[in-house]
Amino acid sequence: MKVFKTLLLTLPLISAPLLAQAETAPLKTVKSGYDSAQTLDKIKQAVEKNGLKLFTVIDHQAAAKEAGLSMPFASVVIFGNPKAGTPMMLAAPTLAIDLPVKALVWEDQKGEVFVTLNDTDSIGKKHGLNEEVYGKLKNLEKLIPQVVTKD
Repeated sequence: MKVFKTLLLTLPLISAPLLAQAETAPLKTVKSGYDSAQTLDKIKQAVEKNGLKLFTVIDHQAAAKEAGLSMPFASVVIFGNPKAGTPMMLAAPTLAIDLPVKALVWEDQKGEVFVTLNDTDSIGKKHGLNEEVYGKLKNLEKLIPQVVTKD
């Protein structure tokens, strides 16, 4: 029984990295054509160039280091357009949990760089919105992969 309990407790830790890398419906992941720092810069530049507001960047790798731990690069860029997002949140207040938009730039154990975004259709459905209300988010879902992939 004790072995089973231990296995049950460690299974999520073992499988989490594998699941994180899998393409799941509510998440969209693209492989970047750039290193992690360049990918982060390209996203920030695209945000600025498109007149969006950069709210913050959360550096998980730095936070891990401060805690005496190590992990590959992982930063979340939080950005959006309050003029577009506010009416959406007025239509569905729970949408505020998913807005502003977040783009996760992360490195796997091999050093390959990826960008993961929440799927806008999943966000819309989760909050009971029709595409007419959340449709503007689709532009951001397309923009970020365009700036981090090479032709």
